[in-house]
Amino acid sequence: MNINRIDEIFSYVKQRARPIRKKITIGKTESSFINGYWGTSYFSAVLVPMFYLDRLMKSKEESGHEVEYSGVVPIKQSADLFVEKSYIRGLLSDQIQLEPLVSSWQRHNKMIYIPDSKLLMQYSLVSRNSDQKTYWDDPSIPRYNVIEVIPTSNYTIENGNTLSKVEIERDYLEDYAFLKKCTIVEFYFEERYIHTNEPVIDSILSGESGKNIYQVNRRIKLMKTAFENYKYNIQIWGRQVILIPKSSPISNPKPILLKWPGFEDELSEEDSRKSIVDYVYVLDHYLIEYENKEEFTLYPESGGINNQNWWILSFCQRKGRDYVRFELRKLYEGVPPDITKEINKYAVEKEIVDENILKFGNRNIASRARKVIYGYLNLFLVLSKLFISVELFYDDEELCSYSKERINYSGWFNCMELRKLGNVAKLESTENEFLNRCRDLYSLFESIKEKPLRAFLRKINIELDKIESLGTIKLLELIIKILKVSIDTGLEITSNSTEILKRINFPIKLEEISFLFFLYDIRTYASHREGSDTIKKYHRALDFFNINNDFMKSHGWGIAIDRVCDKIITSLETIKNIVNKYPS
Repeated sequence: MNINRIDEIFSYVKQRARPIRKKITIGKTESSFINGYWGTSYFSAVLVPMFYLDRLMKSKEESGHEVEYSGVVPIKQSADLFVEKSYIRGLLSDQIQLEPLVSSWQRHNKMIYIPDSKLLMQYSLVSRNSDQKTYWDDPSIPRYNVIEVIPTSNYTIENGNTLSKVEIERDYLEDYAFLKKCTIVEFYFEERYIHTNEPVIDSILSGESGKNIYQVNRRIKLMKTAFENYKYNIQIWGRQVILIPKSSPISNPKPILLKWPGFEDELSEEDSRKSIVDYVYVLDHYLIEYENKEEFTLYPESGGINNQNWWILSFCQRKGRDYVRFELRKLYEGVPPDITKEINKYAVEKEIVDENILKFGNRNIASRARKVIYGYLNLFLVLSKLFISVELFYDDEELCSYSKERINYSGWFNCMELRKLGNVAKLESTENEFLNRCRDLYSLFESIKEKPLRAFLRKINIELDKIESLGTIKLLELIIKILKVSIDTGLEITSNSTEILKRINFPIKLEEISFLFFLYDIRTYASHREGSDTIKKYHRALDFFNINNDFMKSHGWGIAIDRVCDKIITSLETIKNIVNKYPS
């Protein structure tokens, strides 16, 4: 009997057993078109002991395809303990029950697929929810989306079953199967409706309305239908091996051998321990993977990482603008092999680092971010003292949303809003990345509180109509303008405010504060890149920060980020010095 046409229609089933897949679906139901044919798939993966595999996979006998549940057993004696279980039936004549990798059940028009709890517990996976999916992560590495779940399928007569599935990374599935000494076998039910005339199917049916075909590992049921749009219905119950474990790559990973620049041979962890102090140099781009993730503590000024004490990258030091020096053995000791291998991708020769230092010096994005942050904090610390001199009792946190004392205690890198200022600034950064960094920098100054600034100006007798329309930055600018006039003339700010105001040129931006107005123009362009006025202001802002648009487009925008940071640092220092000069 020639059933090649049926195999062609259901060719997608065998594709699920391809060994190259990094993710394997271990439970699924869905109604959809596949290869142009409408139908429904149900399947679940089970653990099949090695001793039972040959008998199961060489038989024409039917087996189960659905996850079943033994039901509640009242516990009256010790023999009743732990007897409840979920299972899929093996060969029906054997009455053997096999362990599924998913729990599945149906209630009215809903079907549920979730990972087996023992699988989750083996790797201490942690759940993370989105709108429609649940993800299970391994926090020890970390490794995200180890298991991906769409738990609930909804059935309607018109559309069949919506997608529900459980998908797992191949390495974890192989590891689990290896530990269990089992092979992973998929038990499935497939149904497709055929809308075209099929002579091969007619030949198999031989005038009958339906026929069953029994083969090794599957039963095929062919039927003619009475539906107007469909001529045949084909159903298949079957099983197929989808993974035979060869090793346990998660529980017992192979020792890694890595080639490091400056070393002739590949090095294992044991080799690295033999060295007293050997250094390797790494491009700081490895940090990008961990930025903006709260579960990691990053130490941007050194290049270190702490993954909630699961593992720690330490004994490292920034070198040049873009590199980090590590003690070699510390990249192996207590660090997951996947992390070491990832960092190894960014390793470079020491000569490259030396060239970087000659060209750019030892300042890097982290040292610049620190100076921006502390320049900001120091400014508002001295402003708080100025405010106290006129009996306005605001501390620095009430003025700018951050306390220098608290930042000193916890570290600026432990505040996510501040830490992002020290995120990697690649030399080859795109213009979009430059704009996003400027937006982050400006967000720091958006933390300035407007109310205390206005209160200070009112306290020194500035009339309300002079300041009621001013925003935060304009208010700060006016305060600095007043202080400059007072310092230059000796006029006292409280008793001579009217005279001081006469000497202030309101339309002219104060040079020391100009960086904020130009940074605002860049931020505006980043959000709304339309309008000739917005574009003109953007290009004027680039000129202010000494940024050549054409040069950056061909060489990368990393240096542009440096120049913006450097201008902010010098401007904040200048403003702080002006405030300090006032004899409060």
